[in-house]
Amino acid sequence: MAVFIDNESVKDVEEILNDKKSNDLYKIMTQLADKKDNKSFSSDYPICPLCKKPIRYYTDNNKTIEKQVDYVTWTDFQRKDKDEKRAMVLRLINKD
Repeated sequence: MAVFIDNESVKDVEEILNDKKSNDLYKIMTQLADKKDNKSFSSDYPICPLCKKPIRYYTDNNKTIEKQVDYVTWTDFQRKDKDEKRAMVLRLINKD
């Protein structure tokens, strides 16, 4: 959440979403994020660490795994020009 404050990529996407029906900023920003170790980020959490399916409920009673999550970056997105950024966001909106 903190990485969204004063973030140029977020500002660019918000500007594009201003006149669109879809305004799921977090989902779009997740899909635009740079891949980490060739893996995309997902907004479909929590996910079971064993079967990789979404967990419908969870409890804090049993620790299953401890993992450090890196900050998200949008370096590839920021390298694009304004028209390319718009096209990427619109493609994600239309994909849903």
